[in-house]
Amino acid sequence: MSDDLLVPSEAPPSEAPPSEAPPSAPPSMAPTTKADWNTESWKDHLDEDLRNDPSLKHIKDIPSAIKSYVHAQRMVGQDKFNVPNKYATPDEWDNIYNKLGRPESADKYDIKLEENSMISPEFLQGFKASAHKAGLNPAQASEFMNFYGNQVKEAQTQIAAYEEQQSKEEVEGLKKEWGAAYPSKIKAAQEALTSFGGPEIMNYLKESGLDKDVTLAKFFAKIGEALTEDNNAEGGHSQSNALTPSQVHKEINAMMSNPAYFDKEHPDHARLVEYAVELRNWTKV
Repeated sequence: MSDDLLVPSEAPPSEAPPSEAPPSAPPSMAPTTKADWNTESWKDHLDEDLRNDPSLKHIKDIPSAIKSYVHAQRMVGQDKFNVPNKYATPDEWDNIYNKLGRPESADKYDIKLEENSMISPEFLQGFKASAHKAGLNPAQASEFMNFYGNQVKEAQTQIAAYEEQQSKEEVEGLKKEWGAAYPSKIKAAQEALTSFGGPEIMNYLKESGLDKDVTLAKFFAKIGEALTEDNNAEGGHSQSNALTPSQVHKEINAMMSNPAYFDKEHPDHARLVEYAVELRNWTKV
């Protein structure tokens, strides 16, 4: 050890502690983007396998996703079934129809018809059987029957209107054909029908609409005229036995072929001319 007290001997270098590097700053976090739950950008925050799942295709925002989820939860536990394909058996279809509300049997359909409906009980029974076979529920069966009933009613209305129009046209044609003789011939037809038919036949004709049939009117008019024919010997005709236009023309032509019609000196001239004028007046009635 050195004796030099005032001058310290050179001390051996002491071991300095190893220098430590200053702590590095934490790596900066990538800035996050705030999700917009009201647009489709919310899907950007999902894993890729979820983001591209087809079940999310139509979900536009988070409220829609939540609504879809709630709806799915409500369906849990409900009675569900698979839609049959083209290879489904009749029993499989029957099972589906029953689950959709088809009644146990055809007579269980409670279908109400309007009063005075044209649909017969037999037709209704057949419809119920077909509806049950087709798998219709009661609401569907009633809807189809209401549609059919309305179509039948509309068709009946159109048919009645057509028949009424046809009847009017036929009667107008008969009036032109018979001319002034129309009232007397109708009266003769009615008298013949009363004599040979009676109330029963007359009611039948009225209910069936045949009371307006022109062919029957002509037929009974001939019968009535045969019963009441009362022409005078000179060929004159009372108003009750009026001539039809065709008969009038025949009568006029017959008189005009008589020389007395044009011979003013003939004793029958005045009578024939007067009768011809009367006949022409009848055709104008």
